[in-house]
Amino acid sequence: MQGLPIVTIEEMKRIESLAIADGCSEEGFMDEAGAKIAAIAMDFIHKYKLPGKVTLLIGKGNKGGDAFRTGICLLKKNIAVTAFHFFNFDACSPLCRIQGQRFLSMKGEVIFTKSVHPLIFERNSLLIDGLLGTGFQGTLEGTLLQVVQKMNTSHLPILAIDIPSGLNGSTGEVMTSSVKATQTVYLGLPKLGFFIQQGYCHVGELIYADFGLPQAYLGHAKAMGYLVDETKMRDLLPPVVRNRHKYQAGYVVGIAGSKGMSGAAKLSSMASFRAGAGIVRLFYSADMAEEMENTPIELLSQPWFLKDISLVLEAMAKANAIFIGPGMGRDKEAEKFLLQLLPKIKKPIVLDADALFILAQQQEVGLPEQCVVTPHRQEMLRLLGKKDISKHEWQFLEQCQGYVEKKNITLVLKGAPTFIFHPQERPIVIPKGDPGMAKAGVGDVLTGVIAALMAQGMVPYRAAVLGVYLHALAGEIAVKKKTSYGIIASDLVDCLPNAFKQILN
Repeated sequence: MQGLPIVTIEEMKRIESLAIADGCSEEGFMDEAGAKIAAIAMDFIHKYKLPGKVTLLIGKGNKGGDAFRTGICLLKKNIAVTAFHFFNFDACSPLCRIQGQRFLSMKGEVIFTKSVHPLIFERNSLLIDGLLGTGFQGTLEGTLLQVVQKMNTSHLPILAIDIPSGLNGSTGEVMTSSVKATQTVYLGLPKLGFFIQQGYCHVGELIYADFGLPQAYLGHAKAMGYLVDETKMRDLLPPVVRNRHKYQAGYVVGIAGSKGMSGAAKLSSMASFRAGAGIVRLFYSADMAEEMENTPIELLSQPWFLKDISLVLEAMAKANAIFIGPGMGRDKEAEKFLLQLLPKIKKPIVLDADALFILAQQQEVGLPEQCVVTPHRQEMLRLLGKKDISKHEWQFLEQCQGYVEKKNITLVLKGAPTFIFHPQERPIVIPKGDPGMAKAGVGDVLTGVIAALMAQGMVPYRAAVLGVYLHALAGEIAVKKKTSYGIIASDLVDCLPNAFKQILN
């Protein structure tokens, strides 16, 4: 499930330096990087049906050299390339000068400018960001600040080389402004700053480029986390045997819903069905009986009563997996009910929403084995007993890991991107989904998906990773039909079959 290691800028520089000290060529790395970036640019041009025209925005460092080398490769493919250079050659790094001279020798057009040249933002051009590299950690100012701001308002597609200019690759901070890339072609390994603070709002779609750094050096990188390995998702899918029956397909018991909150319970339950569960039984608060009259016909449902929890315990004993919390309520009766159930649960379980609120008030309560909790950041802060995220977001993520180690659980920190924590493991990051998923009920859908996967025999950690991935794919599919503005939680439930189909294909 673990894909490429996620590293700090300092760690990436360390392993590159080791390779160069051992005889690898920095110029050879740049030549390979330029070829790979050019191929990705060509794919971008074809995908979005752009005319064959590229604008390079060049700084004075090696990222400028990468951009020039990309331009050389594009010229060989008969693409019209114009480079706008904001520094004189004598102020540039040696490799930037070398590649710039090669670009000129290929009859590439270089326009030296100290201002925002009016031709930079001609329509129908792909902009390639070669301004500032991973070493930049300061404040954008002057012409470069104006150029970046203009790039972001140009409505032109932007391909950033390795990192969007202006973004701190280790912390994700943006001091004044940063390029908002359509795609970021990261070289070697993804950088931590892509996924924390403001970074994720600037990198766009992340595309990997192998620039020739030997695998031995990548394998020795100190990982802060790992990208999800998307190629392994199909292998994670629960097997489907020809003669199975509904109980083999997975029996899910859900405890969710309270007066005025029946939607959350129904969304989680139907998501379990769409994620493959063979039977779903929902227990809901007795005061919402009228709201449950229009329950989906596939769903078994009945009220729970605090004075007699025997029916719930009996159902949980037969279940393959359980979910508790969506729309459950936070009153004293719901709290007493949850605290009575938790010590008796011996099956894989997802705890979400109101169950997490109650647990935050009961910090010393132990959690069942095979437990997945699915908080968003505010819910996680409550579980940690904190009011806000520390100044450095990585410290907050380390606190999440500490919580996982203490409770011996799997934790899905929902958001963009989503982080998945597990004892003795570095977090897995899933940079999928769409901003349109920021809607009420979307988290309830995820709860049902993970419960269904566990009911089909998956261990909690794997079910969490696959569940988040499927959920994100369903969101992306829904957005293609209805836009980021128009999707709602039930659209994700409807799109889950297509998410499975996409993984299978």
